[in-house]
Amino acid sequence: LTCGFVFLTIHNIAAPVYRAFKLHHRLGTKRLMVDGLHDTVSAWVLRGNKRSATVLLTNHALPKHSIKKESVQVHLTHAPKPLKAYVERVDETHANATRVWRQMKKPEYLTRAQVTQLHKGVGAGQGSAAVE
Repeated sequence: LTCGFVFLTIHNIAAPVYRAFKLHHRLGTKRLMVDGLHDTVSAWVLRGNKRSATVLLTNHALPKHSIKKESVQVHLTHAPKPLKAYVERVDETHANATRVWRQMKKPEYLTRAQVTQLHKGVGAGQGSAAVE
């Protein structure tokens, strides 16, 4: 049952919504207070253990509503300086098999080469970020 959303194809290719749920699954279990409001940007800070915290930022809008890139500043208070940061993205250019499939002109039946291209070309949208 997918409620109208396809999470994985018959070729085990992950849809963007699957990637987003996968990110959510790895979040911490204790939600911390976040201050700030925005029309399309939401923020959560979650603690998984005593030595780490996850900051989850989303920029989303309902279908047929406008959205644009936004800059966000994160200030962690009452916490030691972060030692490292890691960024994972699910957007139009990161971890998005749907975009790659559209570039293929939306084939109804995929060849073996196209399946390989979708698996290789999508990735998980991961990368490291500088800590200031």
